[in-house]
Amino acid sequence: MMSLSGQFLKEPGGAFLLPTHHPTPHPLPSPHHRVDTMWMKNPVHCSPAPPIWNRHFEPRLPLDLERSIFETTALSHPSTIPNLMLIAWRVKSWIEPQLYRMVSSTHPRSAQLPVAPLDILSRDLAHKCPSVFRGVKHLFLYTAKDTSKVDAVLAACPSITDLFLYVPIRGSLPMLASMPSLRRLVIQPRTLLAFDPDHPIFCSVTHLELLEISTSAEAEDVCTKLAMMPKLTHLALNSIEIYHALIPSLEAFDHLRCMIMLSSEERREMEVDEIPAPLTEDDRFLWIGQTHADSYEDWLRSAHTGETYWAVADAFIAARRAGKIDRSCYSICDEDRSWRI
Repeated sequence: MMSLSGQFLKEPGGAFLLPTHHPTPHPLPSPHHRVDTMWMKNPVHCSPAPPIWNRHFEPRLPLDLERSIFETTALSHPSTIPNLMLIAWRVKSWIEPQLYRMVSSTHPRSAQLPVAPLDILSRDLAHKCPSVFRGVKHLFLYTAKDTSKVDAVLAACPSITDLFLYVPIRGSLPMLASMPSLRRLVIQPRTLLAFDPDHPIFCSVTHLELLEISTSAEAEDVCTKLAMMPKLTHLALNSIEIYHALIPSLEAFDHLRCMIMLSSEERREMEVDEIPAPLTEDDRFLWIGQTHADSYEDWLRSAHTGETYWAVADAFIAARRAGKIDRSCYSICDEDRSWRI
């Protein structure tokens, strides 16, 4: 058989093909219909050439590049994920995990951000591929009527990097041991005290925020646990008691690069003057007054944009060390950016 240029078209395997360019267009065959006239057997080799329709429908870009494009688009414009998933099965397999990137037990307040409700994720565990749930990176657990759902979710999501945990989880501690990527953790002090000294969480968390503290004795116990966290570089507290307990051993915590006291901006005058000198003289310390204290909104903004009070504190401390800010300044408002000039 001759091509338009007068030459045979031959595959390396020995099969002769019809011309790839035909003088009159023909409709593409169905992928489910075998068209034997699309290839001719060689007397020696009998392996068929790939159907022409495959060549038309295969992606034109390298798969790794195509995947990167879709994943970047989904991450930048998460509201488009459901529509992007309809393009092709391979695209669906790439970006469906991003539908579960942020999961919350609190009802989502923004339709523009794909925050998966905890109940939906719990339901989907039974009939979706386990690899989908490796896409869960940020988990916000404030309330949960059924603690068994919490256990199931924690067990199914080993790739979590950012966890806000306010619900009781004493029975879930083993699940947290299977999260090697966990870096940012927000918990209550009594939850931290429930971990055994050899729990893997102590070897992975770098950013820790502790919520309420009840007694000075509890504060001392927390300090003992903090000493077991060699990778901890950032510590945020909502109460000054733990810092009081830390003062005698501040030098031993040389791995800490940032120590934050989170409070309400309305309490600035009341609290700032009460901070003991060893802290105010430590260039790692910063008091941050929050104008709108909302744990969920803080978590949502952090998960979606990366804008966190950690980043603000790091930038402020770096500027102060560089001499751009008076070294005696150790308190700021979370909405104040004048110091960046």
